[in-house]
Amino acid sequence: MVIIMQNKTMALIVVAVIAVAVAGAGVYYYVGGEESQEGTKILIQDNEGVYFWIEGNGDNELTALDDACERYGIQVQFANGWIDTMFSLGTVGPDSENNYIYWNQYSYVDGAWVLNEYNMDQYSTSDVDAMALVYSDGTDLPAVGPDQAKIWRFSTEGMVFTIESKTGVSFKINGTGETAIDALENATDRYAVPFVASGDPPNGVESLFGITWAQEGGQWFWWIQKVPTSDGTGWETSSSMMDGILTSDVDEMKLVYGSEAM
Repeated sequence: MVIIMQNKTMALIVVAVIAVAVAGAGVYYYVGGEESQEGTKILIQDNEGVYFWIEGNGDNELTALDDACERYGIQVQFANGWIDTMFSLGTVGPDSENNYIYWNQYSYVDGAWVLNEYNMDQYSTSDVDAMALVYSDGTDLPAVGPDQAKIWRFSTEGMVFTIESKTGVSFKINGTGETAIDALENATDRYAVPFVASGDPPNGVESLFGITWAQEGGQWFWWIQKVPTSDGTGWETSSSMMDGILTSDVDEMKLVYGSEAM
């Protein structure tokens, strides 16, 4: 078949149709400047209440999670179709009440989260709307459903933030703005991350996921704001408030919940 392009508009329409067709075939494509690939939505949530979404391809939940973790650089180990460790977090326990903390695995079916009863490789991704991995003693359900999923797809537009929980669970988001606090407000809104700024006008982090500063064991914990070292080989605590950090000068930050003694 030969297509004669009458004008530039028609050419653009044909290119758009081809792009959609390719996307439907599961090939990487671009949306809004971000690289994306359709796949199973996966919620990861720790026992501090920090959560985020990733996505991966696979015929079953095990292969989809394995693909997603490889794609996002998450260390995971499996044992007999279950998660052994992820982010170096494995089964802990029993405690004084004979409870264990481990990676509880859920499937989203018919509008609700359902706890998996079988190995992950027994659940076909074509039968579920999403899956969730919750590090908990079994009392914590997934915090959000797939209708609220906002997935970071490796965009580096503006400033990239790495958010790291006290448990070591971490993920990335990005946002735009003149200053770091502007970019963080944009990023947390874009990716549906619960965030409250400190200061008036805003200049720092009061809380993320409802987690704010607290004293534990004689030490203060808060969201430490880190910037790359001058040689670019590591991270150091910022000496400036976030409203004083220009995104034109710094394009990446880490927000780590911890203490300087850690």
